[in-house]
Amino acid sequence: MGSTITLLMLIFSTCKLKLPSVKMALDVYFKHRTVLRLLGISLPGECGKAAKFWFAGVFLTLSLLFPTLVLCFLLGAMFYTEYSFTSRIYSITGVISCTSAFFKLQILFWNRKNIKNLMDATNGYKADTPTGKLTYRLTILYELLTLTYRSFSVIEILIKRPKKLVMPFWTPFVVPDTPSASVSMLIFFQTSMMLKTLSNFPVDTLFLHITNQICHKLYILKNTMELLGHIGEERKGKLEINNVLSVQGEVDDEKLLKTCIQEFNTILGHIQILSKMLDEFFVPLAFNSFTSLLFAFFLVSQSDDMVKEGFKIAPWTSVIFAQIYIACWAGELIKKRCGDIHFAAYNNAWYNTNLSVRKSLALVQTFTVKPVVLRGAYVFELSLHTYETVVREVFSSFTVLYQLFNQK
Repeated sequence: MGSTITLLMLIFSTCKLKLPSVKMALDVYFKHRTVLRLLGISLPGECGKAAKFWFAGVFLTLSLLFPTLVLCFLLGAMFYTEYSFTSRIYSITGVISCTSAFFKLQILFWNRKNIKNLMDATNGYKADTPTGKLTYRLTILYELLTLTYRSFSVIEILIKRPKKLVMPFWTPFVVPDTPSASVSMLIFFQTSMMLKTLSNFPVDTLFLHITNQICHKLYILKNTMELLGHIGEERKGKLEINNVLSVQGEVDDEKLLKTCIQEFNTILGHIQILSKMLDEFFVPLAFNSFTSLLFAFFLVSQSDDMVKEGFKIAPWTSVIFAQIYIACWAGELIKKRCGDIHFAAYNNAWYNTNLSVRKSLALVQTFTVKPVVLRGAYVFELSLHTYETVVREVFSSFTVLYQLFNQK
């Protein structure tokens, strides 16, 4: 434990943070920056040269550990035939989850510059709208489910089978059913769970967090557009509140609309960058979620005590359902907030504006008719409808699989 604390102190002491000239009131990404550093990913411009070499070594080590874990799970499922069929299926799920976590880690590394740009552009404020607060609570709930699932896994290892592997994995240092197997098993599972936890769940919430911050910017933009056409003290009073864009100097309708259009173009650029990353990120996430849920339901159906097995996998399936849900929820947030911009172009005193502003508003109304959507894997639209489709297809595939293995 002491060595771990010393190591963490070394990591953060070697980071020479280059703070911006304007001090931010709030760093909403502090937790995610910490996780990225633990994964060996340093964001551009945040660390000195010595720290970069250190992080590169950590990242390379983790990149080698994941394939090793995949190989151990796979060989264990193939060679340890004395274990039950369901136990070996658990090893296959270990192969899938480790593979998914490995690809997520690589996607993060190769997109670290884009992540840095999005963090900088959406930092310094907190989404305090009801939807924003709901998203924060959803993130906390997801993390609590994850910790619960991991805790149950460790308890099962320590109490239920102290001298036998919970699921078969291969390693040259273990002889099954001996005291050394207990120690090796504990080390193996702790390493596996720690790496998968860091590479999966905080990373999932990172993209949701960025989306929530972007949506708060869209909310502020909507409030500002609704001020068009208002005059006198009414506009001045609303411009002084926090939930509108800051406009310097004397504000008329043309200047206010120009500021809104410039801000909207900037936000669309952020959404485009986020969408490109999610195109890649959604592939391992969807593959892991779909196959894990399918195998989980299949394991319950093949168990002698289905009720007991169902309670056993309940934390696991809850986490997987939440994992795919938060990705779809991110797309739903973007779609809703961009739709609000379309209605804000109508929901103002446009009849009090001049002809030039009316023409510009008409262009905004036309441009925003088509909703802005996030896509995953270049095909799937991220929305709650997609979540419903994934869940339905999981149960359909499970029905087919169950029929194949239970034919008389």
